[in-house]
Amino acid sequence: MGGLSIAAAVLLGAACSGSSSGSTVGSGATGVSATVSAAATRATCAQIRRLPLAAQPLVNVPLSDPVRFDAALRVAVAAYTHTLDAIASSGPASLRRPVEVLRSAVEQHKFADAQAARAPLDDWAAEHCT
Repeated sequence: MGGLSIAAAVLLGAACSGSSSGSTVGSGATGVSATVSAAATRATCAQIRRLPLAAQPLVNVPLSDPVRFDAALRVAVAAYTHTLDAIASSGPASLRRPVEVLRSAVEQHKFADAQAARAPLDDWAAEHCT
């Protein structure tokens, strides 16, 4: 897969397996902390689902116009990293390091590395976002 194809795949969230609602709180969770935890999980799931939207600026930009493509890629990377920052700041501590690695790869346009770095987010989403 070429660099541009990988960029699109990563920014579109091709590997994303999260779905549309928050996680369920297990029977051991009670009170306010369970509510906060469920709300935080729903918010993190929503942010992970937003990651593919970052690629929207790339959708109709012709590769034959490098100036427009570079500008669209800058916008897409900025939107993607902004969403990653939201996940890192409000999501579970277990996602902070994976988000940091993913963010670094995307910022450096190392999209093959970014695709691999996305796996922990997708695994978390598969487990918590139902």
